Amino acid sequence: MTTSNLRVGQHVKYETGGGYFNVTENFFKVTPTESPLQGRHFNSCAVIGDQILYVPAFTNAGGGHVNVVARFMLQYNLQIKTAFPPAGINNVVKSIWKNSQFKLHRPSTGAHMYALAATICDRIHMYGFYPFSTDPFGTNLRYHYYEKRKMVKVGTHNMPEEFRALQMLHQRGALVLHTEPCQ
Repeated sequence: MTTSNLRVGQHVKYETGGGYFNVTENFFKVTPTESPLQGRHFNSCAVIGDQILYVPAFTNAGGGHVNVVARFMLQYNLQIKTAFPPAGINNVVKSIWKNSQFKLHRPSTGAHMYALAATICDRIHMYGFYPFSTDPFGTNLRYHYYEKRKMVKVGTHNMPEEFRALQMLHQRGALVLHTEPCQ
C-alpha cells in the first residue's frame, strides 16, 4: 500500500469482521510513496521484525491501533520505514498456507514476512520464531519480546503449528531457522 493507492478520508474495508478503516492525515503521512522493496532482490535476508515496520493495517477492525502508531511516529519524528500491505493480502497469505499440510488458523505477521521474503530473497534466515513458553534451557518466554503476555497456544494464531511448518521448511532448505540464544 502506497500513497498512490490512498487518499485522506478514504475508507478501506477490513478483511475480516466487517467495517472500514478511515485513512487519516497522520496515516497518510507515514505511508510510503513507493514500496520499500519494489524491484529489490537479495541474496540473503533475516526475518527478525527489525528495519521495516510491517503493519497489517487492514486485516480487521483491531487494526485501529495503526492511527496510534502513525501519530506516535510523527510526534517523535521516528525515522522508521513503514510497510502497509494492501487490503486482501491476509487472504492471499492464508490461502497459500491453507493449501499446505499445515493448519495455521490465521497466519502470524511472521508467516506473512516469510511469504514476502520468499519472493525477494534467495536465502532466508528466521530468528525469534519459537512457540513455546520456555526455551530449551527453561527460560520463560513471552508472546512478543516487548510484552508480558504468555505464548499463544491455539487461538488467533496456532504458533506450535506454524513452528512445525518453519521446521519443515528448514529441513527442506527453504529457510534457516535459528532457535539458539542470541549472543
